[in-house]
Amino acid sequence: MFERLICIIFGPALGIRPLAALMRRCGVAARAGIGPTQTWEHESRGATSPRVRRYAEQIRKQLSDGDSLHRSMKACDGLFPELTVQMIEIGEEVGRTDEVMLDLADYYDQLVSLRRTFLLGITWPVIQLVMAIMIIGLLIFIMGILGDIDILGFGLVGTRGVLIYFTGVITVGIVGTLAVVGLFRGWFGTMPLRIALRIPAIGGYLRDSALARMAWTLAMALEAGVDAIRSLQMAFDSTQNIVYQAAAPGAVQVIRDGREFHEALRNTGVIPHEFVTSLEAAELAGSESASLLHLSEQYAQKAKTASHVMTVASGFVIWGMIALIIIAMIFRLAAFYFGVLNEAVEMVQ
Repeated sequence: MFERLICIIFGPALGIRPLAALMRRCGVAARAGIGPTQTWEHESRGATSPRVRRYAEQIRKQLSDGDSLHRSMKACDGLFPELTVQMIEIGEEVGRTDEVMLDLADYYDQLVSLRRTFLLGITWPVIQLVMAIMIIGLLIFIMGILGDIDILGFGLVGTRGVLIYFTGVITVGIVGTLAVVGLFRGWFGTMPLRIALRIPAIGGYLRDSALARMAWTLAMALEAGVDAIRSLQMAFDSTQNIVYQAAAPGAVQVIRDGREFHEALRNTGVIPHEFVTSLEAAELAGSESASLLHLSEQYAQKAKTASHVMTVASGFVIWGMIALIIIAMIFRLAAFYFGVLNEAVEMVQ
């Protein structure tokens, strides 16, 4: 129960990097003609995480009992992303599980690359921010030893002041993290995310990465022979963006009415014009899958560029926070210093 709750809050328990490696190993094994039961038996023996080992063994047992792979993976309490389970279900239906797994591996490798670029870009600014926070805590402690001096003006002095200070910092960090997670998971509705999509740096990344996933999923589903309604629903789900997911019912209804994909997407009002136009041209030419894959690559490249911009912007924001902290500390120290001088002058007079 606790594991499922964690997955609901923070997403699938299996990280993107190990998931990409797992999909690649399973895809290569399937292409080589190795049965899924044997593959997952090998995974259960080679897994380093006790939880992954337990679920790999569970999957092996379910496969031995004649269950399908996607049902076995779905029964793992949120270990695998919903997109992974859905795509493997499609692969099993059309007999192309190996291709789907290898495509999933490539997809998750791209996500790993984007995440690595972002983390590398903000590592040093974050280290500087942590150092600034630690220095303030040290000053609170030292000033308390020297003479119960309240350097911040909030009554934080000595050991007790340091404990209150770091408790506050940790609380703000936790609340901020939950707020960001809640924003992307739709806990506060679509409006906050709609606003985020309008912010130049972060909005471009959120939009382009979501559209890259949508195009890729729709291409894979259509190529695998999945019906139009289910393909479109999967494409919207794969965006992992509540703004686009909220538009899915209306788009699906357009398909139910017998109209084309581009009409369904245009009807949502949230899909960019260039995306819809490209899809319309592909439908007219009868090359939806190939064109969508190409479109996915284009938006993935845009997302990568936007990620670089967002990394630089995040760095400047963090440096701005550090600058504000330093400036505030300078003014507080100056005020304290001039206060001491004034007291000394008054005593002399």
